[in-house]
Amino acid sequence: MFCTNCGNKLEENVTVCPNCGAAAGAPATQPEAPEQPAVETPEQPVTPAEPSPAPVPARGVSPTSLIYTKPVPTAGFFWLMLAFSVPVAGFILSIILSSAPKNLSLKHFAKAVLIWQIIGIIACITLIVLAYFLSGSSLEEILWGIQYLR
Repeated sequence: MFCTNCGNKLEENVTVCPNCGAAAGAPATQPEAPEQPAVETPEQPVTPAEPSPAPVPARGVSPTSLIYTKPVPTAGFFWLMLAFSVPVAGFILSIILSSAPKNLSLKHFAKAVLIWQIIGIIACITLIVLAYFLSGSSLEEILWGIQYLR
C-alpha cells in the first residue's frame, strides 16, 4: 500500500503516513494557502491634472529665437576650417559666426576657432617682444628680419 499524498510505501496496519502525516486511506489534497484579509483602499477623489507651466527661457535668450542644434556635416567643418585659415578674413568670419548663427554647433565651433586665433595672436606678439628684448636690436630690425625670411 502507498500513501495517496506523497507516494511513500506504507505498512498494512498504518493509518497515518509517517512521511507526510496524511491519513493512509484519505485522497491526496493540496495544502490550502491561508486566507489573507482583503485590504480596502480608501477611494481618493479624482482631480483633473493641472497644466504644467510654460518653460522659462534661459537668461539672455529671447523666447522667440529659434535655437537648434542641427549637426554640421563633416564637409561643412572642412570648408569652415579652410575659410578660418585665411589670415584676416578668417578672423573676421570667426567673429561673425561666433555671434550670429542660430545653429549652436556652428556657433560653438566658431567660438573655439576664435579662441585659438586669439591665443595665436597673443603668442606671436609675445615672441616678437621677447625677441626684441633679448636681441638688443630695434623693433624695425626684427621686423625687417622677419620680412627677409619670407
